Amino acid sequence: PDTSSQRLHWKRIVGYPFASAINLYNRTADSGGFVLRVPDWQHNYPAWTRDLDPHVIVHTVHGFEIRCNAYDYVGQHVIADRDWESLIARTLATIARPGSLCLDIGANMGFHTLVMGQAVGPSGRVIAFEPDQRNLSSLIYNIRLNGMRHILPVGLGLSDSAAIVYMAEPAGVNY
Repeated sequence: PDTSSQRLHWKRIVGYPFASAINLYNRTADSGGFVLRVPDWQHNYPAWTRDLDPHVIVHTVHGFEIRCNAYDYVGQHVIADRDWESLIARTLATIARPGSLCLDIGANMGFHTLVMGQAVGPSGRVIAFEPDQRNLSSLIYNIRLNGMRHILPVGLGLSDSAAIVYMAEPAGVNY
């Protein structure tokens, strides 16, 4: 459908369960194929849907649980696949050893943090840096959900120099 006149906000998702029921496809020039798109639920659906809790607890293929927001990009993929960046996650699980120290710089909601937390075990330590306050809240929730007391969340960004910076915050999305 032509969305230019509808003023809808669209998010690209792949394989999310409700997407096939909605069955909205847009032809995209950049990929040369069809891309499944679902309207931004927060802004385009009836008011009563805004009161629904968008969070879903997912039991991942790695054995831990993680709370995801069904409205954001990362959450949609974790909900659909029960995994996130599987090659990276498997690599982290392989190289992180029990008792070691790991850093997650830009931890987001903590998927890779939890993978490393499982791998290092209670005798190890994971320090997870996340400057975005919404993501930091999700990270802390997910650490507590899994009882991983050996993970330390830090609400800071890291850089090669000392500075105060301002982050752009896209409305309602998590990339």
